[in-house]
Formats: sequence, C-alpha cells, structure tokens
Amino acid sequence: MNSTTPPILNPTTTSTTFFPPPKPPFSSLRCTTTTTTPTTLTTTKHHPPRFLKLLKRSYKAGKFTESLYFLSYLVSKGHHPDLILSTKLINSFLNTGHIDKAFKVMDLLEAHGHPDAFSYNAPHLRPLQSQPPSTPPSKSSPACAAAAAPDTITYNILLAYLCSQKKLDLAMEVLDTMLEDGCQPTVVTYTILIEKTMLQGGIGEAMRILGEMASKGVQPDNYTYNAILRGLCKQGLVDAAYELVTKVQLSNNGCQPDVISYNVLLRAFLSERRWKDAERLMNEMMSSGREPNTVTYSVLINALCQEGLVERAREVLFDMISRGLKPNTYSYDPLVSAYCKQGRLDLAIEFMDHMVSNGCLPDIVNFNTILAALCKSGNTDQALLVLGKLRDSGCKPSSSTYNAVIGGLWNNGNKPKALEMVSEMLENGIDPDEVTYNVLISCLCRDGMVNEAVEMMKDMERSGLNPSVITYNTVILGFSKAHRMDMAINVFAEMVEKGCRPNENSYVILVEGIGCAGHRAEAMQLAGELVARDVLSDDSVQRLNRTFPMLRQPTNTALEHGSKFSKSSSWSIDDSGEDGKSDESIFGQEHGNDNVIPKSYPEPYIPNQIEVGPIFDGTLTRDIVPTLTDAYNCLIPPPPGYKVPIKWPKSRDEVWQRHLLPSLCIGALFLVFVFMYYGSFFDSQGQPTNTALEHGSKFSKSSSWSIDDSGEDGKSDESIFGQEHGNDNVIPKSYPVCDDRHSELIPCLDRNLIYQTRLKLDLSLMEHYERHCPHPDRRYNCLIPPPPGYKVPIKWPKSRDEVWQANIPHTHLAHEKSDQNWMVVKGDKIVFPGGGTHFHYGADKYIRSLANMLNFNNNNLNNEGRLRTVLDVGCGVASFGGYLLSSDIIAMSLAPNDVHQNQIQFALERGIPAYLGVLGTKRLPYPSRSFELAHCSRCRIDWLQRDGILLLELDRLLRPGGYFAYSSPEAYAQDEEDRRIWKEMSALVERMCWKIAAKRNQTVIWVKPLTNDCYLNRVQGTRPPLCKTDNDPDAVWGVPMEACITPYSDQNHRAKGSGLAPWPARLTTAPPRLADFDISPETFTKDMELWQQRVESYWKLLSPKIRPNTIRNVMDMNANMGSFRSCARDKPVWVMNVVPADGPNTLKLIYDRGLIGSVHDWCEAFSTYPRTYDLIHAWTVFSVIEKKGCSAEDLLLEMDRILRPTGFIIVKGQEGGHRLHQEVSDSIALGICRRGRCRTRLQLRK
Repeated sequence: MNSTTPPILNPTTTSTTFFPPPKPPFSSLRCTTTTTTPTTLTTTKHHPPRFLKLLKRSYKAGKFTESLYFLSYLVSKGHHPDLILSTKLINSFLNTGHIDKAFKVMDLLEAHGHPDAFSYNAPHLRPLQSQPPSTPPSKSSPACAAAAAPDTITYNILLAYLCSQKKLDLAMEVLDTMLEDGCQPTVVTYTILIEKTMLQGGIGEAMRILGEMASKGVQPDNYTYNAILRGLCKQGLVDAAYELVTKVQLSNNGCQPDVISYNVLLRAFLSERRWKDAERLMNEMMSSGREPNTVTYSVLINALCQEGLVERAREVLFDMISRGLKPNTYSYDPLVSAYCKQGRLDLAIEFMDHMVSNGCLPDIVNFNTILAALCKSGNTDQALLVLGKLRDSGCKPSSSTYNAVIGGLWNNGNKPKALEMVSEMLENGIDPDEVTYNVLISCLCRDGMVNEAVEMMKDMERSGLNPSVITYNTVILGFSKAHRMDMAINVFAEMVEKGCRPNENSYVILVEGIGCAGHRAEAMQLAGELVARDVLSDDSVQRLNRTFPMLRQPTNTALEHGSKFSKSSSWSIDDSGEDGKSDESIFGQEHGNDNVIPKSYPEPYIPNQIEVGPIFDGTLTRDIVPTLTDAYNCLIPPPPGYKVPIKWPKSRDEVWQRHLLPSLCIGALFLVFVFMYYGSFFDSQGQPTNTALEHGSKFSKSSSWSIDDSGEDGKSDESIFGQEHGNDNVIPKSYPVCDDRHSELIPCLDRNLIYQTRLKLDLSLMEHYERHCPHPDRRYNCLIPPPPGYKVPIKWPKSRDEVWQANIPHTHLAHEKSDQNWMVVKGDKIVFPGGGTHFHYGADKYIRSLANMLNFNNNNLNNEGRLRTVLDVGCGVASFGGYLLSSDIIAMSLAPNDVHQNQIQFALERGIPAYLGVLGTKRLPYPSRSFELAHCSRCRIDWLQRDGILLLELDRLLRPGGYFAYSSPEAYAQDEEDRRIWKEMSALVERMCWKIAAKRNQTVIWVKPLTNDCYLNRVQGTRPPLCKTDNDPDAVWGVPMEACITPYSDQNHRAKGSGLAPWPARLTTAPPRLADFDISPETFTKDMELWQQRVESYWKLLSPKIRPNTIRNVMDMNANMGSFRSCARDKPVWVMNVVPADGPNTLKLIYDRGLIGSVHDWCEAFSTYPRTYDLIHAWTVFSVIEKKGCSAEDLLLEMDRILRPTGFIIVKGQEGGHRLHQEVSDSIALGICRRGRCRTRLQLRK
C-alpha cells in the first residue's frame, strides 16, 4: 500500500460530510412472531363532532395538555379513546418530558380501550433515562400484565439504550431473555449489538455475534457490515476492513457494499495518506455502479486541503457541482479553513459568499474560522462585517465567535468595542467560558492592567469556572512584567492552595521575573534548585541560560558577552554597615596588572514588548509559553539607596529595609515549592493571609485634550478666562483620571457592572438595558477622560450633519447601516445624510409624507403649532428628531444602550435631544399625556408581548387625540407572519379605542380618543382593563409598567382634549395642569419674569467668554416649571429639563409648555454618555441632595462626566451659607465655572 502524495483523482461524488449512516426507525421494524396491527377507532357511540375536532386540532397545534383534557372528557362520556391518536399523544408527552401525563393517557387506554405493543413500546425508552435498569425486564412488566407481550421493538429499544450506556453485559442478558420469551431477534437486534461492541473495541466479540447471527439464520445487511467497517477502521485495521468489503462483494447473499461502505473506507485510506489505495478504491466503487455522493466529495476535499492541495480541492468542489450534486457546509469547511491558514482571507470570504449563492447557508464553523483568521491578521473591521453577516444569516454566534473577536479587537487597540462584544455576548444569552476569561485576562495583563486582570479572575471563580494553569500563568507574567514580584508569588501560592498544579512554565516565569526585577542571584539560586529537582526540562534550562548564562556555574564572575551600551553606576558603600560612608580608600591608588583592560557591561534592558504566547483566537489548544526576554548581557545594578549589608552578628537582628523583599519572595516561593512536593503548609481550616486579589487605588495623571472651541481649527479658547481668580483661599481637591477604557462610562447603564455583579435579569424583558446603578463602594471616583484626539464638537446647526470621528471613534454603524444612509465616514468626520432604517432617502421627505397622510396644511407636521412634542422610540442616530426641529417640533429621541451602542451618543454629539432608555419593565421617566406623537420606524419592538404592556405605556404618554406613527413590515403585511402580527395588533389597538387616522404603503398612523367615552362603553371584562383609580399615571421613577389603560382626568374629558395653546404661545401660557399644584397663573407669570432677569444676567456674564454658537446642549438639573428654558427661547439651544424624583412632579407642566425633560434622582448617575452637555444649570441641587444624605462630591464627579470639555456649570446654593461641599466655596451664592478652569468665580446678586 502506498502513502505518497496524492495523484490526480477523478472522483464523481459530492460531499455533504460524513454522518453515521441512519438506521431504520425502530417503530418500522416488526417482530414476525408477534402480530400487533394498529387498532383503528373503536367506539360504542359516535364521538361528539365538536370535541373530536377540538381534540385533533389541539394535538396538531402542539397543545398536548389541552388534548389530554379533551380526551379525558370524551372518555368520561363513555367513548373509547382513539388508539392511534392516544399513542401519538403518549409519545408527544414523553418527548417533551411530561412522563406523568404520558402514563395518564396509558391509564385511560388500559381502562377504556385496548392498548397494543405500539402503545407499550413508547414508555419503554423514557423511564430508562431516569432509572437505568440493573436487571433484564421481567414478565411482570405492564405490557405483559396487559396481555400485550413485549415484541422485538420493545427489546430493540432496551438494547439500544443499554448499549449507549456501555452496559454490554446487561444487553447480552436482555438478548437471552428475549430468546426465552420466544421473540426472535432480527437483523436490527444484532446490528445494534455489533455496532456498539465494535465501537468499544471488542472486535472479537463483535465477530462472535456476527457468527451467532448467521447460525440463527439472520442475514446481515448493509447496516451490519457498515457497523463492522467503522469499527475496524476506528481500530486502525483498514486492510481488514478492505478485505471484508471484497469478501462481501464476492458473496452471493444478496448484500453488496453501498456508497456508505466505500465512504468509510475512503476516509480511512486518506487519513493514513494512502492515496494510491484511495484511487483504486474509487475506481472499484464506480466500476461496481456506486456513484459517489456528497459525503465522498467532502472526504476528498478535506484530505486534499490537509495536504495543502487547496486548488485541487477547489477543482473537486466545482466538479461536484457540475455533476449535479449540492455541496453543504461540510464540503466548504475545509476550503474556508485552508484559505484562512494560508492568509488568503479574500478567497475564504469569497467562498462563504459562494456558499450562500449556491443555497448553502454557512454554519458557525465557517464563520468562526474566518473571524479567527481576520482577527489574528489584525483586520478587525472586516471581522465585524463578517460578524454582521453571521447575525443576518440567522446563525447564532457561539462563545468561540466572541472569543476570537474580543481578542482581536483588544489586540488591535479597540478596547471599547471589545468590551461591547462582551456585553453583546451576555445579551445574547451566551455565558463566558474559560477561554473568554483567559482572553480578557491576557489582554488586560498585556496592557499592564494586572489589578483588573485579577478582578476578572475573581469574577471567573464567582461564575463557577476554575482558573486553569494558563490563567494563573498569565497573571503571574503580568505581575512579573510590572516588577511586582510579591504579588506574582502570592498568585503562585494561591494557585497551589486552590489545587491547580503549576506547570513548568509557571516556574520559568517566576525565575525570569525575579531576575529581571533586580534579584539575579536569588533567581539563579532558585533555578539551580529547580534543575536539581528535575522540575525543568532541557528546553527550559536553555531558555533560562539565555537569560542567565551562568545558570550552571553561578559561582564566579559576571556575564561574558557583548554589550549594548555602557553605564557607570554609583553605589553608596558603607563597609561598617552603619554610617553609609564610602570606604573606597582601602584600595588607594594601587593597581595590579596595568595591561588588563576592564570590560564594560551595559545596564539591564527590560523590553517594552513581552511575548505572552499565542494570540487567543478562540480555540486555545496550546499552552501559554511566555518569555520575559531573550537574553540580558548586562550587569545587574543594586536598587537605589543600596547599602552594604549589616555585619554579623548584628545582622541576625536587623537588615536594611531594601533587602527584605527578595528574601520574602524567595522564601515564599521555596515554601510553595516544598508544598508541591511534600504537602500543604496551610492549616486545614485556614486561609492564606495574603492573596493576589488585594489591589491598590488608581493613580492620578494629567490629561491633554485637543480643544477647538470653534469646532473647526483645533485652537484652544482658554484665553477667554484670562488670569481671573476668585477666592484664593479655596484649595482644589485633586481627583484621579479614570483609565482610558472608561472614556464612555455610563455608571447606571454599565453592562460590565451587570456582568460583574451577576444580576439575574430577564433578557427577554430588556431588563439588562434598564438602569442598574453601582453600590457606592463600586463607584469610579475619578474623572472620565475623552478619547485620544478629542476635539470640541462642531457647532450647531452644522453639527446636525457632521461630527468629528475622534470624538466618537465608532464606525460600526456606518458599515452595518451603509445601505440605509444612517451615517458615512468621510476623512476625519462622520457625516449623517439623514437616512434611517425606514427612510433611506431622507428624514425630511419622510416627515412631509407623514404630514400629508394626516392632511396637515402645507405638509407641515407641526399642524400650525398643535403638534409640538414627539417621542421617537428606537430612534437610531436621531435623524428623525434632528429634521423635526426645523418644523418647530422637539422630539425626545429614545434608544437603549444596546448592540447599536453609540446611537444616542451620536445624537447628542450632533446637538439633537436624546435620552438613553428602553421600553422594558419600568415606566419611562416622563409623566402622562406628554407627547402629541409617538413614532416607531422599524424599532423592532414586540408590541404584543405581555398583553400589550409596551403599547399601553405609549398610550399613557400620549395626549388626548395623540398619534402613533408605526412604520414597519407588519403595517403592510406581506407574508403570513406579518399578517398574523398585524391582525393581533389591530385587535389590540381597537380594544384600546385607537382608530386608524391614515394608512399608506408601509406606514399606519393611529389616533387616540379625545375623551373617556369609548373606554366607558367597552364590554365589561374587555382587556386591557382601565387602570385603578389609585394608580398615579405621573409616578414614574422606578415604577413598574402596568397592562392597563390610563383614563383621562375629568378636566381633559370635559375639555375633549388637552386644552393647550398652539406653539409658540404654549411656552408662555399658563398650562391647565397648574391647578394640580395649587399654582395660580399670576405666580406662574411672576416666575417667568424672575427667570427672565436671571437668564439675561447669565448671558451677560457669559457673552464675553463664548461665541454665539458655543452652547447647544443644556441641562437644567432642577427645572421646576421650565422657566429657565422658556426665557432662553431666542438662543440656539435645547434644554434637558430635569425634575428631581422625590419632589413635586412639575415635569408635566414643562411638557405642557412644549418643552422636554426627564425625572431623575441626583443621588444616581444620569442616563447619558460622557461629554454630552455644554452647559449645566445646577440651581440648589447640592442643597437638595445633601438633605437626602447623598454625596455632593459624587454629584460633582457626575457633572464633570456629562459636561463637555470647555463646558460651563452654573451653581446656585441656598441662602444662609448652607454648606455645598468642600469643593464648592461656602461664600459663593452663584458660581459659573468652565470645565478644567473652575477657579473663575462670578458673583451675582439675587
């Protein structure tokens, strides 16, 4: 037999990949000695047609419990159960795990019908899975007791189960029992036994069973021979398998090898690289009339790819297609993998596209192979596009998918996106595995974030995964790289204590780390001990010898190698060990051999890049073999301040402090080493006293931002502050700057926090997108830095159409939504053409079409000022809301922090009002009757879930006569599923008293009633019900949604509407709901007059320091009735009016004035991205939160987080010198400060 390189084959088969040959289902095999003909319907009466139809219909719909109810009812009326339908119902209950209900059906059959062997065979398999038999079945089984003896099917089921559990001895006893019962085994019986015996290595026993089979007159069939072939090939007896095929061909028993037989042999020959034998087998196969099939071709393609003959494999694939055979994923897998290994990723992706065009959807193996290769090559942008294709194909990503992408993104510097992938992984219900944690820990250590890596390792343990030696080695290497050898040794000790045995690399990393940290002698001593104990292999010794060349002779001089550069070192030498005075005079000026030229050695060199091991590509099949350095041909200097050791005997009691660390490190390491060989040094009940899981605090750093106040030229505008100073006695407190990976931190919407705290959230209810704030001890008490290259945002109105890419360095949406015109990357900017998922050709045209549908004058959606406030649900990058502004309409653009993670950040960067929120389980933070229009354009929300609770939340927010514009495929119902959704949704809104105002093409607009009349006229019991009278529709902060209709107030009902003036008169007109707060119109007017003076003073003070368009996004942290915003109506700004959650809910007055805002508790972080507001107005906010016992310092950090660089804060405290905080001067009644330069204080008189 030959094993040379493959010749040119001329196959004629198609490849589907190898599947084990299917066996005939047991239910199709009948014992010839037992007659068990299925019984048809036998009744004493006719079934009531209605209940019989209901029984059959419920079974067909999969409502098996309902079917059992109807069956029980029929039996109770004296009808015999339908045997066939009852048997099907038994099988259905068994398949769904409802064994008790299956036996209830069996009881009905036994009591009121005539069960046969078919009925009894069904329960035989399922009970075995929970209670495997320890003895063969007795004749007192239920089947025998019911006079329906077990047949061959019964025994075959039992034999198959026992063989699958590797209970062959018990299976043979069952065979004997079968013969004793007089039930003759069939070819299936023996094939089951032969196949399992062969697969478990019992070739001799299998051949004995084959002989017994022949002696019983049972003729083997193809299934039998193929089972033997697979067993022989698995044991490496390929020649014996080939002889069996030849023998079967020459026999006259009517059984000939089929294509499966040849495929088994072909795979075996090719796996042993016996190409000539494979070619001969193919010729025999085709000459015998057996046409190659898909599996045959797949085997050939795989073998050719493994040999590196990728182009030949490609030819075989196309030859397969030309012969009319359809390749499947197993045919394409080897080619995709081979191209990836060769780095020809374009061809790999081309083949994946070819799969789709050929009607073969790629599987997760194809995607993972390409993703791993793309990430390893650094092409992460292309990897994200492939990941998008994976999602679109309906193929669910696996943990390996995310592991490859996470590692690739991090290694290429895109940490935020890598963390986004971790969050997406969790959102999709995929739990991180050991590889996921190892990828993240390795990435953190490689970036020097070892403390975070240790925290990740702790989380790994909390999630039920034990860190492996790979995990520990990575962390030890991280600490060694940082020269924190005490922590490295603690991790090593912890690894041993937790039962994870160190491997050779663990010791090598520690030795190298100790040496490179300046303790070369100790490292060499430890290495010598390890060599003496045969812990290190020759390869490791050679590796250490490259680092420490005198490892085998650590007794004499320094290193005798070439140098990199020389350096003189100065040591403070105190030979007395006391006063530190140099005693160099003992050498005087004496010289020995003047001809000896001293050799100069360089100082140590620690490389910046340390090889951690193979890149984590999602497979992790190799151990990490990290090296700290290749060689250090240098002199090791002492640490700074080194002194000659104190002399004996005084040194017995004291040493210089600097020497303590290496002594402790080496001592601890030797204790661990002793533990490994001689047992634990920990007390059985005790715990190690010092672990690697204790961390220090973060460090402060200065940060440099590129500031361009014009939004164009990048020039700093700090000169507007000059050198002004206020109270020089104010001592500013220093805060550290957070790590760059927190540059987009949203504390209460931090999915990493959810991940770390292991919150049990219902993903189907979107709870993971709702607010979950960190406990105070988990807050980041640091300043959020901008991303590298940050520029002051482009100014409004230009910002509506473009932003700086550096400010939001995320282009994923530009690629993913490129066909929908969401956004386009152009140079250093991101441009927004105004498109959306439903309006590719521009939001402006779409807005006009909505107005046209409603017959509004001039196609203007504001309807002459009557339509002012809009809620845009699932807003994308808020182009819809951005283009509404020109119509004097303001939209609250709402979207969650989901897989399109930065869409709200883009909206706010553009200067468009937006808020991070989700329709989940809690009410949105807006009062009832706030919006004239709600809009959903392909927002991908299931409005029918939970009795329509999400649609009822919109109903709560809409004003009387408000509209809901819904643009979605369901609206024009093109397929069966869309028609079903449309039918159910139409029925729901009809019960909610909504009516269709307009419907055109892909858009429908519903309108709410103006009064309560429709609600009151509904049939009693109609769902959804009206909300209870004690249900406050304006209580929103943390309040769960309810599936009920919010009726109008008596005032709204009588007025037949909201009674609001058109915009802009609405802004200054006293709103009708003032009466809810006992506020008179006169008080309302005085409040506006007062704020008019204040706002004019603000702008007078600010005007020398800002340009006309410097400020766009404004937040009023304690807005009361919104007069601050109403008095700035002539400014090109929009204001997020915030009303404290525990005060009067005056937010409904703000919405009634045509403004927008949100309820919020300022003891928590706001739901927005960092750097989203130009001006923050904090009117008595500090006083309010201090009364609640919350931290003003935390609030200052939060204000800094949401304020843009060069942004302004206006602070107002209470009169009487109420303490704001240490960072806010007591003497200031009002202060205006600019971020980063808050020394400027401007006094205002009340």
